[in-house]
Amino acid sequence: MKKIEFNDIAPHLIVTDVVASAEFYKDSLGFDFNRFWGEPPNFVILFRGSVQLMLSQDSIKAPQPLQNDRFDVYIWLNQGIDQLFDEYKQKEIEIIEPLETTFFQMQQFLIKDNNGYILCFGQEV
Repeated sequence: MKKIEFNDIAPHLIVTDVVASAEFYKDSLGFDFNRFWGEPPNFVILFRGSVQLMLSQDSIKAPQPLQNDRFDVYIWLNQGIDQLFDEYKQKEIEIIEPLETTFFQMQQFLIKDNNGYILCFGQEV
């Protein structure tokens, strides 16, 4: 039997305000979105290139970013990590770890979003 292959993944993050969070991702991080779902809005799918993130607003659950030195989402880039780092620095995005080369030969940096989630951006050296 042939193994079924996966073709994409979209992390799902719980946020306190889906509209404000979507606007942060759009204006500050360069993502786009087409629409909100729910009335009032409580869900959105963000995209930048082939990367997608889902955000949900939940009145019961609060955002639960990891509370250690790890990240919540890792986003791979094929090129342009220096330019992206400079772009986020100029926009005064909270940088948790600056751009550096890791022992496993990735250039990466970490930022914090408006809900406290840590996003890591990486590119092969």
